[in-house]
Amino acid sequence: MDVRSFCRASDLFEVATGLLLPREAEYYLMCGILLQLRESEQGAVRHGATPLLLGIFDGERLIAAAVQLPPRHVVLTHMSEDAVAVLAEHLSRRPQSLPGVCAPLETAHRFAQAWSRHAGTEPILEATTRVYKASKVTTPPTPGCSEVAGPERLDLVLAWMSAMTGMSEAEAREHVALVQQQVDAGRIMLWNAPHPVSMATLTRATPNGIGIGGVYTPPEYRRHGYASAVVAAITQRQLDVGRSFCALCSDASEPGLDRLYRRVGYRAVCDYALYSLS
Repeated sequence: MDVRSFCRASDLFEVATGLLLPREAEYYLMCGILLQLRESEQGAVRHGATPLLLGIFDGERLIAAAVQLPPRHVVLTHMSEDAVAVLAEHLSRRPQSLPGVCAPLETAHRFAQAWSRHAGTEPILEATTRVYKASKVTTPPTPGCSEVAGPERLDLVLAWMSAMTGMSEAEAREHVALVQQQVDAGRIMLWNAPHPVSMATLTRATPNGIGIGGVYTPPEYRRHGYASAVVAAITQRQLDVGRSFCALCSDASEPGLDRLYRRVGYRAVCDYALYSLS
């Protein structure tokens, strides 16, 4: 068993297709990162730090993959205990530090413990998240209608993103160019009743699907079903344009969120854990 480094995301994705696509929703984060990097290689998108692109092989067969966009956590596929040990040993020889890991539950735990033995640090569990998938939508009977956010909604979207992430509005405005791109591309949807009361955003695309994120309802509008309505609307829109599925990630410890997403057609496919390793 050995670890091989790739210079191009397109090369890793080509080799890993048989591993990733049968579980595309489960691996939507890694698929989305690789496709976004592939666009970068073609000149469509720019990224800062050099990404980490690794395949773990048993002979000539790829059995697992690891991807990192520094300084973010390294993202892993499912891995056996032996594969985790080989990867942890390989990464421990790099001069760069590893801030954290995001992986399916058992793999994340295995890697955190293996890394701890190499680095001498104590891993800290940051969060447990649940990945959901929807290929069909159940539309809730919520009063109101959806709206694709246009340029006139930019200030509102920035304010809500600030409230959702805990950033100050000044910090949020540092991301105004990115949010503007999202708005211009029609990737942010609002639910109006009759004014905006909830929001959801498209994230990374995969070969056959796309991620949903940035679901936010201001406190004064909660408990009316608006989040369910906007998630159902943005999901249905993506299925209508030919996506096979939509995927989203949620806090696994929040039963209310589980009910929210199941109500509109989402089903859980995998739990992930995020560990801080530094």
